[in-house]
Amino acid sequence: MHVTALLLAAIFVVALDQSTKSLVLAALREGRVVGVGFLAIRTVLNRRMGWIIWNSEAAPVLLLLVEFALLVAVVQFGGFFTNAVAPAALGAALGGASSNVIDRLWRGGVVDFIDLKVWPVFNLADVAIVLGVLIGALQL
Repeated sequence: MHVTALLLAAIFVVALDQSTKSLVLAALREGRVVGVGFLAIRTVLNRRMGWIIWNSEAAPVLLLLVEFALLVAVVQFGGFFTNAVAPAALGAALGGASSNVIDRLWRGGVVDFIDLKVWPVFNLADVAIVLGVLIGALQL
């Protein structure tokens, strides 16, 4: 049951994130901005990665291997979850990470489009990663 929650959350996040990125790319070319109050929609193709070790051609493949290892670990040791919230949250985080890896492999960089004007531009996958890890950790 808990593994199902993890997988469904991951699939949902990948589908939602990839859909919003496709919509933004279809509506806005890179560099164009649409403002909505304190929020702006700005298309940016982020080719950089956070850590120097990941800035190589093999980085997306390594990230996929790490994600697969985490998924296997959760499936193998998932019996310690007391409810479906933690697996769903961790699934959302895995889905977000997977969606960003898909971008790197398919588009050559991660599509970011949410601009709060006081923070670097990000996407829904980034939100899922941060909230998924936070909620998952609090539920363990």
